[in-house]
Amino acid sequence: MAKKNHTLKDIAVLAKVSRGTVDRVIHKRGRVSDEARKKVEQVLDQIDYRPNLIAKSLKKHKNHMIGAVIPKKEEGEYWQQCARGIRKAEIELRQFGISLIYFPFSSIQEDFEKQLSKAISQDLDALLLVPIYPEPLQHLFIKLRELKIPVAFLNTNMHGFEQAVFLGQANRKSGRLAGQLMDYMINDGGQGKLLVMHLGIKSGHSTHLAEKENGFRAYFSEKYAHTEIEVLSSDSTSDITDLELHLSDVAGIFVTTSKIHQLNSHLKLHPHIKTIGYDLIPRNIESLKKGSVNILLNQNPELQSYKGITTLSDFLLYTKDIPKRKLFPVDIVVSENIDDFIQ
Repeated sequence: MAKKNHTLKDIAVLAKVSRGTVDRVIHKRGRVSDEARKKVEQVLDQIDYRPNLIAKSLKKHKNHMIGAVIPKKEEGEYWQQCARGIRKAEIELRQFGISLIYFPFSSIQEDFEKQLSKAISQDLDALLLVPIYPEPLQHLFIKLRELKIPVAFLNTNMHGFEQAVFLGQANRKSGRLAGQLMDYMINDGGQGKLLVMHLGIKSGHSTHLAEKENGFRAYFSEKYAHTEIEVLSSDSTSDITDLELHLSDVAGIFVTTSKIHQLNSHLKLHPHIKTIGYDLIPRNIESLKKGSVNILLNQNPELQSYKGITTLSDFLLYTKDIPKRKLFPVDIVVSENIDDFIQ
């Protein structure tokens, strides 16, 4: 059923106030009693009221520029999906006077610093940002804070920004979920050795991966205490020359990134190892279907980045309050339900 377009008169009738009162509440002008404002806001919530953005943007005759400081597509298929979400939002919002300027970076600190500096120097109205290297580049984040523009953070949250929203998962809870799922699969009372792998990471700049690891550890330490958990970090499995020695007595592997497919050749030699990774990228999907990966936790990067741009646009177009967090559920994907997610 199509959603009804409620007029100011309709809202006034539902709230039992005058049409002028509704107009003042919606457009945040003039004096309105607290009681009347509450009545109108309750009705607006009930009907999920959204102003006519086309009419409003045309009336303002103002264009808005949003910057997107995100990893280059070459950094991985996860970021390719993220870029698709941003592009989708850009196309939809173009008619409202929203345009985007991209600042793609590699995960090298100098490149990220260069692109973030460029973004800060532009006259942007809002910024979508994947923040890394917060400690060594603290001076840049201070400058960004001083701009007082709305910011959407993806993957990693940063505090101290008044008009900022974090979009992503509760990473520590995500790690705990992985721990619980691993426990179900192994079912050995915490006796088996577990391996946490941060694959595709050039340095220790990704705090969201540490949160996943901490959540995973917390689950087992609280339930069994004696479970042995080893951690390996690498840009590529080729850097881990003695990986086979690590796998000889491993019962389960938890990969905190979207790179679990890089373990395929090793997992073929150790079919007993239970595996959990992240994200529905093509090579991970293939690994799941073939059985080398048992579970994929879907973070839906395309939706996260899309919502990041639309949230910023909501603020720019009609000053809708920016929430502090938009948390997305983690989908548990196995071979039996994978087709439901990739149709």
